[in-house]
Amino acid sequence: MSNKGTKSPRHASLKRYAPFEPYQNVSLVKNGHIARQLLNHTVVAFHNRRDNDLTKGQIAARDGFVQRFKRQRREYGKQIKPGSLASFENDVKYLAARLDQFFFFNELGPNIKIKGGLDVVGVDHAGIESKIDGETFSCMVRGREHTQININIGSNHTLYKLDAIVGQLMHEMVHAYLQVFACNCFWCSRDALNTVGIEHDGHGSVFLMLHRLILTEMRRWGDDGLKTLLSEDCPGQLISKSARGRAHAVFAQMSSEEKEKFNGLRANVRKNILIRFNDKGDRVIVAPSLKMNQIRWEDSKRTEIMRREEMRKEMINEIAEESSIDSERQEYGGEEHGDGDADYEEGEEYDEDYTGQTD
Repeated sequence: MSNKGTKSPRHASLKRYAPFEPYQNVSLVKNGHIARQLLNHTVVAFHNRRDNDLTKGQIAARDGFVQRFKRQRREYGKQIKPGSLASFENDVKYLAARLDQFFFFNELGPNIKIKGGLDVVGVDHAGIESKIDGETFSCMVRGREHTQININIGSNHTLYKLDAIVGQLMHEMVHAYLQVFACNCFWCSRDALNTVGIEHDGHGSVFLMLHRLILTEMRRWGDDGLKTLLSEDCPGQLISKSARGRAHAVFAQMSSEEKEKFNGLRANVRKNILIRFNDKGDRVIVAPSLKMNQIRWEDSKRTEIMRREEMRKEMINEIAEESSIDSERQEYGGEEHGDGDADYEEGEEYDEDYTGQTD
């Protein structure tokens, strides 16, 4: 992969986020953002936040997700009844929309299509696993590109358990998010082994980190089924064993010529990285400074907004008072006198110590 004559592009900037107006509405550029910056920007909006540090939309999305999950969970893991598949497909789309609103700034929806069904996915085109239950890829429909997510919600007329479907859905949505918004220019593609992962795999370090941190947040949502979400694949605080193993297997299959097209693998464990792996490479560590600096900035902006609002109210009150005085003057037909303030000519200094008395 020659870089002769290839200029580094200008990547799209990410405006500073806060969970209140005018900073909460995030607009992402398709294939415009450096993967690492996109990771930091995304994580800071949900990682380890209390409710009063979330947007109202995030809280509503989380609560809606949990309510639907609790209500529908008992309907899964059973043989499917004729004619009922559509309702389960609607569950998947509803839950996906809530995840989009909470984790992905509601930016995925216009760019993806989701198809859930029985055995809609099966063949692993990379030849690593005997069967897969989800896939995410770009495609063109009527001249318009979108990202397609296909996910099995069951097999052989039997539905999977809902927590298994949710785990797979979240996994595919992380793939879609990075496919849609992470930059794929020459330079970013060359570093794909250390960011989003190579094409037809997509399990690079940025994927593994974002997937794990989203999983950690979802486990905080209270329901027993969510507390143990993906516990076999991601026990405790570990990253996805299957995704990590798959990335290693794909790399091992690459020829020397293929590997030369990419920058060498980095461990991503350096202490100065805001989001990194531990020394073993199996856990994600978020630097405390990422949240501390963000909350400090948000607090300063809240204070600015409060001060501006106070000043606005003061100006409104002053205008109202002046209007009231003018109305009184017009009503009595003249200027007010003898109110204790001395009239003074233009250009004359006003002495705050003046009492109106003479020697």
